[in-house]
Amino acid sequence: MSDSALRGARVLVADVLDLTEPLQEQEWDAPSACRGWQVQDVIAHLAAFFAILADPTAGKPLTPTDPTEAVNEEMVAARRHRTASQVRQEYQQSSQLALEALASMENPAVASRLVCMGDIGSYPLSAMSEAVCFDHLCHLVHDLLAPAGPLQRPRPPLDEVRLAPALDWMLRGLPTMSGPDLAAALDHPVVLELSGPGGRRVRIARDDDTGVRITPAPTVGDDDLVRTEGIAFLAWATHRVSWHDIVALHGDENRVGRVLDRIRVV
Repeated sequence: MSDSALRGARVLVADVLDLTEPLQEQEWDAPSACRGWQVQDVIAHLAAFFAILADPTAGKPLTPTDPTEAVNEEMVAARRHRTASQVRQEYQQSSQLALEALASMENPAVASRLVCMGDIGSYPLSAMSEAVCFDHLCHLVHDLLAPAGPLQRPRPPLDEVRLAPALDWMLRGLPTMSGPDLAAALDHPVVLELSGPGGRRVRIARDDDTGVRITPAPTVGDDDLVRTEGIAFLAWATHRVSWHDIVALHGDENRVGRVLDRIRVV
C-alpha cells in the first residue's frame, strides 16, 4: 500500500460522512443507480466491507469459488432491518477502525500477505486501501450522486488523491476480474490511455503465463488505442454504462471493440 492510497481512503470516508449526515428519510430510501439497492443499502455495503477490514473474523473466509457480488448482497441483506441512523453509525465506527487496520497493513511483515476476495481474485493486504478508494468513488459518483444517482449534492473533487488509487485497483484486478474471455480477445495488444487526474497510459496484452498482462505503454507504437477519462473508465469498466458512447478508438475498431466488451472490473 502506498501512503497515497491510504490518504485517498481517508478523504473518501470524510466525503461519505459529509454526504450522509444531512440526508432525510426519503433520501435514504431512494433507489440508487446500483440496481436493487437503495441509498441506505449502498452505505450498508461500504460499512460491511469496513467491518471485515477492521475485524476479519467478522465474516467467513472466502474461497476462489465464492461469488463476490452474491456475498456483497448477503451482507447488505443482513443489514436491511436496521434504521438509516444505525447504518450510518456502523459506517462511522467501522470506517475509523478499518482505517487504522489499513495503516497497519503498511508493515512490510504483512503487506504482501494475500487475501482471497472470492471469485475476483486474491490480492495483497497492501492493496486494500486501493480497493476502498475504488468502491467508495464508484458508489459516490456513479450510484449515489446526481445525475445518475438520486442525491442532489455537489460531487467531491475528482482529484488525484481520490482517483489515482481507484485506477490502481482497477488495473491491478482487471486481468483476473475480466476472466479468460479477455485473454482470448487479445490477439493484438491494446493501449489504454486514461486522461485526467490519476491518468496513465498502459498496454493490455495476452500473456502465456498469466492470461493478460498490463504494463506501462510507450508514447508511440502501432498498437490499437483507447482514449477515455479516468472517471469514465470507472463507469464503463464496471458496466454501469456502455463504453460505446464515451471512449475514442484508434486502430482496428472491431478488434478493439471485442476487447472492450470483455473488460469488467468489480
